Amino acid sequence: MSKRQYWFCEASGKCNATGGKEYHDTVMKEEIDALSVRIERLLGLMKKLSDENARLRNELTGSKKQQADMEKRMNEARVRVEAALARLPLPADSQPEEAA
Repeated sequence: MSKRQYWFCEASGKCNATGGKEYHDTVMKEEIDALSVRIERLLGLMKKLSDENARLRNELTGSKKQQADMEKRMNEARVRVEAALARLPLPADSQPEEAA
């Protein structure tokens, strides 16, 4: 029996096909049970993905904080290096010559 015949039979209430109403009830229960299993699997997958998403968001937040800290430290180091370079004497060959 095709699905079209099955649904027509259910809608019309005239279940003259092989097996009659009991057959259709069994088929419908099997379909409902199969859908129930699929729904449970989808709910489990949704929960797993939701948990992973939350974990990844926390990890991203931590990474952004770590990146900001590293940028701050690099800027501080750059300032210290520039200050140290400014205190170094110029090489002898690049010093301005004295007027005689």
